[in-house]
Amino acid sequence: AELMRHNVEALVARGVEQVIFECPGCMRTFREDVPEVLGEPLPFGTIHVTELLAQQVQAGRLRFDVYQPGVVVTYHDPCTLGRGLGIYDAPRAIIETMPGMRLAEMPRHGRDSYCCGAGSFVRYDYPDFTEQTGVERFREAESTGAQILLTACPACVTQFQYIRSRLETKMQVMDLISLAKRVARWR
Repeated sequence: AELMRHNVEALVARGVEQVIFECPGCMRTFREDVPEVLGEPLPFGTIHVTELLAQQVQAGRLRFDVYQPGVVVTYHDPCTLGRGLGIYDAPRAIIETMPGMRLAEMPRHGRDSYCCGAGSFVRYDYPDFTEQTGVERFREAESTGAQILLTACPACVTQFQYIRSRLETKMQVMDLISLAKRVARWR
């Protein structure tokens, strides 16, 4: 509680009105755990970077150039971002507005998405389970015919890059935010 209060006060002292998160776990901690532990609401807003980018697209302030014409991507819903925070539409809104890109959903997506195996530090206690889970999810991504597996969680990106290195596959793994940054055109 002491560290949480310190962090909140440090942000308030700097005049922060909204904190933008890339890590779903960090966002969940601020949005849910900090108010619960401190017994009071946060004095600033929280938003995931995919939500912010989707808002900017909808407002007409952000558009994207073509990354690769005709590329097929699949999107992995991170557990904490999706089921934990309820953020499913924003990543897809970004993908759908990227010209020349087609989204091929995995059979288990949205609320029914399957874990990548890397969440909650499971890898440290159950490394075999983590790898088996990651391989299963990666194979599901490959079954879509996509050339790129996108996700919006640093832990998932790391897990899928590790699994990709263990498998013989041509499928690329990319962070959605990094891809968006490459092709973003701000107005």
